[in-house]
Amino acid sequence: MFNHFNMGTFTNEEWATPNLNPRTFAPTAVNCVQWAAAAVSAKMKLGILTTKHHVGITSPTGNTYAASQGQTISNGWFWHPATPTTDPMSLSSILSHLHDLEAKYTTFILNCPPNRNGFLDTNIVNRLGQVGAARSPNTSRVPLPTQQFRTEHPVTPVTATATVFHQGEPPTNAIDGLSDKNFETCWSTWGQFTFPQAITVDLGAVYTNISTLEYLPKQWNRTNTTDGDITSYTIFVSTNGSTFTQVASGTWAGNQKTKLAEWPATNARYLKLQANAGTGNYANVSELRIGGRSGKPA
Repeated sequence: MFNHFNMGTFTNEEWATPNLNPRTFAPTAVNCVQWAAAAVSAKMKLGILTTKHHVGITSPTGNTYAASQGQTISNGWFWHPATPTTDPMSLSSILSHLHDLEAKYTTFILNCPPNRNGFLDTNIVNRLGQVGAARSPNTSRVPLPTQQFRTEHPVTPVTATATVFHQGEPPTNAIDGLSDKNFETCWSTWGQFTFPQAITVDLGAVYTNISTLEYLPKQWNRTNTTDGDITSYTIFVSTNGSTFTQVASGTWAGNQKTKLAEWPATNARYLKLQANAGTGNYANVSELRIGGRSGKPA
């Protein structure tokens, strides 16, 4: 269950205007027990209370990654005055989503917006009960394939610098957390620059157990052959920003998937990713995630 319940609930907006008076958010009788009971009736297994939402991307056919995909049961992500009297998403549509996404190892997150009193409207509660009565999980699906490793314990960087960057695409874009559809940013060396080029990330302090890097290439308007995907790399770390030690090197495929690198855990404040080659003869980094895999940096 996905619950959009904040300023937009009270302003009749899908994208609430910034700097609104917080007193506008004034539910009279929030009843989270009712939400949970409705979720259980639909055989839902978890709940998400939304603070910020962008969900724009759909799970592709043949997906083998653990994923999630959202849809809203009502006439908007937030409650609107017409929500109680508008027929929710049909039972057949909800079951169709579940059938499609279950085979793709994708959790279906169905948004059910509470009203201004803090309750789910009766039409939504009733539809959820119908879903629970009609749904039969697919027990014949093969188990989730082994997943690629992740930077399980990331460190939030404070800044980033680079040898060069294309105008409007500075290195700080690679650590700004903006990679959703229509919100993408990147560090790019597109232009007349030659390889090698490097981006250096400052973690703000010396951390233990720095051992992994995840690199997300550009995701939008892709061709796979000219998108600046780094295909040959070298990684260096440093505790003082002046003396760097090489910890990893290798190659990555030129495609949109997340690239990963791992090395023996070490102390580091700075991490330098050197791009030695890339598709389209330039480097493009949408996001970097740095930290530890098995040990938590401290």
